[in-house]
Amino acid sequence: MFTGLIKERGSVISTEKKEGGYSLLLEGPQVWTDLEIGESIALNGICLTLEAFQGTQLRFFVGLETLAKTNFQCWKNGDSVNLERSLRMGDRLGGHIVSGHVDGTGLVESIETEGDCRRIVVNIKNSHKVWVVNKGSISINGISLTVNEFNVKEGKVELYIIPETMRMTNLSHLQEGDFVNIEFDQFVKVLTEKMNLMKEAHAHNL
Repeated sequence: MFTGLIKERGSVISTEKKEGGYSLLLEGPQVWTDLEIGESIALNGICLTLEAFQGTQLRFFVGLETLAKTNFQCWKNGDSVNLERSLRMGDRLGGHIVSGHVDGTGLVESIETEGDCRRIVVNIKNSHKVWVVNKGSISINGISLTVNEFNVKEGKVELYIIPETMRMTNLSHLQEGDFVNIEFDQFVKVLTEKMNLMKEAHAHNL
């Protein structure tokens, strides 16, 4: 599990196509001196398993399901990647519960600069609209953010990005037309699923 609070970034060294996916080599932060093979690390919100590392170079395998659900195939050598190690017992939960299991991608429609902040609008799929709540939580490229406004009819999620988030994450590199990884709030998804099951049970009993 993760919090969506990004403290470190890395950069893509290379991606190599393999049977069943890709091998990803990443330049990680120098402060990570206690890594263990097999641990989970979120890369732009994607939970991946650390397969090997040497110095600051980290290697991961990216499977077919990840390729289908995320923007990984848009990654290029040198791209900046948001990084977060998994939660430990006793850690502060300053963001929200993030699993690292990306629900899908969204298209960045517009980016407006307002002083040192940015207002970003992301278009989401129709099937994902039920998981968005005004002023609720959402994870964009692994970053815990608050839904500023949500246009349900058009499927547009408006996000207000403060300077600290711009400084610590790769959102400063974001451009209109980019695809971002999205994970919706776990609690909203569970509640929605529960409500759907109750409706189905009620309809069956009528």
